[in-house]
Amino acid sequence: GNWFDTNTLVRVENAVSRRMDYQRISEGSMILLRSAASNNMVANVLENPVSRHLDFRLETHRLDAGGNWFWRVTVKEPKAEEMQRFAQFSPRIEGATCLLDFNPEDGAELAILSRVRNPYAEGSIVTIFNTHSGRALAQMARLLTDDERLKQLMERLDWKALPESFEILFS
Repeated sequence: GNWFDTNTLVRVENAVSRRMDYQRISEGSMILLRSAASNNMVANVLENPVSRHLDFRLETHRLDAGGNWFWRVTVKEPKAEEMQRFAQFSPRIEGATCLLDFNPEDGAELAILSRVRNPYAEGSIVTIFNTHSGRALAQMARLLTDDERLKQLMERLDWKALPESFEILFS
């Protein structure tokens, strides 16, 4: 058995996207990896109006003034409670956006799990594992495929079922 066949009540077709045309890829429920900077499909979904309400974005890596690489998550119009949680990342505010810079080599990793309605296919969804870290990707996948962990998260968030659309910032 395949986990998806057993647990999701849908048949998941094995597919290699580089061998499929864009129309066929976008017609189903998609699981997308990485950031908008490195994955055009992630960029297309996040730029679509169905994602307008999402506040978190993972940007590509950058160089600081000292020549050190870092990553950035932007948070649109952060709430005071969120700013308290972000304190460990020395957040900076630019306009209405909070900038969270981090370096995985320093032990800091941020990852975003997003789910929205598929803008290209009625009745399907898109799940985005927005991270450049294999370790963070594995943890988010484990969260969604481990019934007990998922139940604990849903209880913590006071969710009775997974919403059609959500986003979670992990650190």
